[in-house]
Amino acid sequence: MNKAKQLFKSKIVAVITYFTAFFTAVINYGHRLSYVFIDNVVFEGFMTMLLCIFAVAIMGGFIICILNLANYRWREKPFADCVPYAIVLIVNIVLTLLFVIINISSVVISWESRLSIWIGIWNLAPLTGFLFAASVVIMLCFVKQRTVKAIVAGVTATVLFLCTLGTIFPLNKYKLTSEPMVVDNGSCYSVIFTTNRKGIGYVEYSYNGESYKVYDAADGKKKGDSIIHTVKIPYEHLNGNSYSVGSVRVIDELDYGGRLGREVKSRQYSFNSPTGDLKLLTLSDWHTYTAQAEKTVSYLGEYNAILMLGDSAASIMVEQEVAKYLVQFGAKLSRGEMPIIFVRGNHEARGLQAKNLSRYLGLDSFYFTAKLGNQTFVVLDSGEDKDDNHCEYGGMNDFLSYRENMVNWIESLSDDNTGCIALSHDVNICREADLAQRSLDKLYSLNTRLIMGGHSHRIEYKDDKSVHSFTDGGHTDSGYTASKVTISPTTLSIISYNNKGEQVFEKSIAK
Repeated sequence: MNKAKQLFKSKIVAVITYFTAFFTAVINYGHRLSYVFIDNVVFEGFMTMLLCIFAVAIMGGFIICILNLANYRWREKPFADCVPYAIVLIVNIVLTLLFVIINISSVVISWESRLSIWIGIWNLAPLTGFLFAASVVIMLCFVKQRTVKAIVAGVTATVLFLCTLGTIFPLNKYKLTSEPMVVDNGSCYSVIFTTNRKGIGYVEYSYNGESYKVYDAADGKKKGDSIIHTVKIPYEHLNGNSYSVGSVRVIDELDYGGRLGREVKSRQYSFNSPTGDLKLLTLSDWHTYTAQAEKTVSYLGEYNAILMLGDSAASIMVEQEVAKYLVQFGAKLSRGEMPIIFVRGNHEARGLQAKNLSRYLGLDSFYFTAKLGNQTFVVLDSGEDKDDNHCEYGGMNDFLSYRENMVNWIESLSDDNTGCIALSHDVNICREADLAQRSLDKLYSLNTRLIMGGHSHRIEYKDDKSVHSFTDGGHTDSGYTASKVTISPTTLSIISYNNKGEQVFEKSIAK
């Protein structure tokens, strides 16, 4: 018992408790994605209030740690033997344990957002490092043992030097992190690929005897502010042709000039838009489970184009999520050799980078018409699945107006699109009944044969309406389901498999 008391009062416990609480707070703030869910259960602002209390407790922990290291005496006895010391230390330990539990629970609940959680924590590294170093320096002022001072000071100085060096000079090798994916944006192709650091991307090819090097640029400026590189190429320049991609690393972009680094280039890719029968790989709601989706695709056989029907992740807080779960995934499935049509899901409308997604994918709009072979597609955007004033959106959505504008656009389509296939993440198109009906009426007048989507995470085919609809499977607790749609001059057939290699759906429609 006496040994336990002595350990509780020791300097090492005070130091460890402070730094554990310090890093726990940093980790919690770095992935505060679960705040809104906990606040909804308790009361709004609960987690922010709790974090503020924790911050005050950490400051108290730092103060008693310093007083302990300085051998401060209060009322003629060591401060570590006093009641205030014990109270502050216990509160610190209890709150630290509470936030550790919250951190673990948040990671489990928000597993699909693990990449943005890690990056959110990593982005706090400079501030964390500064506060950590400042804490160590202050504590060393009250440490009497010269050997301890020398060792701790040396380690801290080395870490700070390496961090500073890494900030000024790039220490990692610049490289391509994906093959390209080619997205049909309705007016041309967008060739998209990724690198591990920011750079200036470009596409090289020859057409009609002339060599082209087209940069990811806007308004006369080459873009060097992203790891995602998007270059628009005319249909006729790319179809039936070969191309390569490359990028030059941007180390610094300054008001007058900047610093460029290593240049990287890819192999040649042969691109062909499908002719004859369309064999469309359709994927929906993979929610970061790309390995399961890839396994499922292996059972579906050959395909010559891809429909990505939305919901790649829980949200897109950081561009790395777009890079990994959209671009790199799409590139792996298409090998840069076939077109992809992308449909935005409701989860891609969430997060800090949602407003930049159209730029990353080279889309002028999330609703447009596109053509694969002789088949016309009307690509629609069902947007979010709750009212704009829902607490999850923080007052930042205006999808009602957005869908009204989209429906007006649908109604403006000419009859030249007769016989089209409509693509929408939610096959109901609009959550507003009147807008949904107007959409269906226009699609019916266009003799639309099918609406394809996802969102519900289950295979479903409905033919009891004026326009038939097919909902692809996507990810569930039991695995993943994807489909292949084959369109010939006489029939449209659908076949679906899960990641266990089991056929779960089949349907054939006479045209």
